[in-house]
Amino acid sequence: QRCEFAKNPSNPALAHLETVSTAGNRKLIVSGWWGLVRHPNYLGEVLIQWSWVLPAVGALGFTDLVPYYLPFVTTLMLVIRCHQINQRNKRKYGSAWNVLLRKSQVEYHPLCVLEDS
Repeated sequence: QRCEFAKNPSNPALAHLETVSTAGNRKLIVSGWWGLVRHPNYLGEVLIQWSWVLPAVGALGFTDLVPYYLPFVTTLMLVIRCHQINQRNKRKYGSAWNVLLRKSQVEYHPLCVLEDS
């Protein structure tokens, strides 16, 4: 949605998307996937990383931590990156970013709600 909107904001297929205008006459999508989750691409990445390890939890337990390294580090890096992006976007978009924050209360995963105040 975001890529198509960036290419052609007047695309009729995207007319259903709700947007909010920024101070610099740009538009932020506040509905669709971007209204549900601020970083839907990160959600997919985290799900893929953990899907490789979680089926083996029954056999591995928590005695051998090596298989958990990649999904743990990936999740940690994406949480840090979410925070950095949100801080940058607060400065860049101002009040329009606050509207998006109110619309989508989830960063990238429903179990990991991070409020940036």
